[in-house]
Amino acid sequence: MFPCVRLQRTALAPLVIETSMPTVTSDFARLSAIADHGASQPESDLAAFHRTIQVDARRMHSAAQRGDITTVGFLAHRVKGASLMFGAMEFAEACSLVSMACRSGETSEMHTAMAAFQGKALSLGVYLDGLASNSNAVAPSPIAADPQEPELLCANLKFLIVEDHDFQRRLIVSFLQRMGAARVQEFGDGAPALAAMTDPAQDAHIVILDLSMPGMDGMTLMNHLRPGANRFSIIINSALSPSLLASLVQTARRLNVHLLGVVSKPMTEANLAPLIALHRARMAQTGSQGAP
Repeated sequence: MFPCVRLQRTALAPLVIETSMPTVTSDFARLSAIADHGASQPESDLAAFHRTIQVDARRMHSAAQRGDITTVGFLAHRVKGASLMFGAMEFAEACSLVSMACRSGETSEMHTAMAAFQGKALSLGVYLDGLASNSNAVAPSPIAADPQEPELLCANLKFLIVEDHDFQRRLIVSFLQRMGAARVQEFGDGAPALAAMTDPAQDAHIVILDLSMPGMDGMTLMNHLRPGANRFSIIINSALSPSLLASLVQTARRLNVHLLGVVSKPMTEANLAPLIALHRARMAQTGSQGAP
């Protein structure tokens, strides 16, 4: 039987599920020193973030010129999620204003919000260029692993990541790998993720699920899961408002999915680790490595 859970939101803290375990809150300051790990990542996460927002900002500008409010709104929401991952709060707020303007359906409001967005994008670009220059000037030395270090939190666990934004997905993978995960499967859309999650041979332990995706979104995916037939636990990762997330969490609980908790973007190792530790604690109670 899972413990009773309730939602809690504190100042400067992500939305999480309060459990019997202590909650580790996330510092919303800019994550400007995320290290680059592994030869499979030729550029730093910070450089990837810079490149991603440049590409999406250009796409937003082109869509705005065409009067394509739907595309502008979708891209603004996506850029907001990436910005929150790095604590770029003013830029994320500019993205929110664009999204709100697009929901109004008024082209004039969209263009006004886009003008403010482009100003923030320019300022953020200058800031990130400065960080890149400082990083190139003094390259950090790799830190050798301690041979006596105990088993890492994610060791022997398999993860599925369901997130439509490539950059955000990559960043979550890097978090998990730094915590010892060796098996991570990625999906950019809910439909193929659902097929994998309902495969009888699926041996995933934890699914990290975004709610807002084109195609099949996270809630639709969970609605298609058969109650009681899923051995994995779910962590919801979303940039939706706390009030909307609270409502969706209540719906998820009625679906009888194994919900570990909710992280309101930005997701970091600090706010992801307690939920993974909760999964391990539940497994210790059942004497199993896999999900309940």
